[in-house]
Amino acid sequence: LKDKPAACTPKDVLPAPPVEIHDMGGQWCDPAGKLSIMAFYDYKCPYSERAHATLKEVLPAFGDSISIVYRNFPLPFHTGAEKIAAAAACVADQGRSEAFAECAFKGYFTDNKDTAADDTLEACAVEAGVDIDTYAMCLETGRGKSVVEDDMKAAAGYGILGTPSLVMGCTHRFSGAYPAEYFTVVLCHLLGDQGKALEPCMKVSTKNIVEKDVLGPYELLPGRDSCHEQGKIKLEMYID
Repeated sequence: LKDKPAACTPKDVLPAPPVEIHDMGGQWCDPAGKLSIMAFYDYKCPYSERAHATLKEVLPAFGDSISIVYRNFPLPFHTGAEKIAAAAACVADQGRSEAFAECAFKGYFTDNKDTAADDTLEACAVEAGVDIDTYAMCLETGRGKSVVEDDMKAAAGYGILGTPSLVMGCTHRFSGAYPAEYFTVVLCHLLGDQGKALEPCMKVSTKNIVEKDVLGPYELLPGRDSCHEQGKIKLEMYID
């Protein structure tokens, strides 16, 4: 596995080897006609934090052509991850997922807080700007936990084993924390003609994208830059 080269040739941010993404069929699935991204995170996975930061860097250049939904994939070996996910789900009910994600990631990876503690989660909910009584009721009734269970079932349907995993356009699975250039080229590829007029897509080439049917045989490599269930190997996007 290799990282991107130190220097890139004009209009080609990728080296010769391909970026691989897996075609799962389906459709764009955003009623507004935007390219949708479902981001499956574990809020104690450092690679989820890295992918989140990279998407925050990349997405503004695409304007309103892309929508993002935050979903949960708490891993069993991250203590408290399920509790954080339930809180994230309750915040998502009020449309404040991104702000909560910022607080949860910063709290754990920068401020060294116990982000599974009730007071820390509530502080993140307040910082995110939700109605705290509605948030508390969501947790008390078990709705947050139920949403996380639904997210896990959905993830299983997409063949997701670890985090971060992105389902783009309800058609393609892309996993791992990679540089901004890789996310950009995949988004431009999936946007197709719609993306050609966008500034970030004018600066990249998608010629090295390789799509493989997710139902067919493909090589599994040890997961890099991702958190995954112990004993399993995974990587749905790789450079070799």
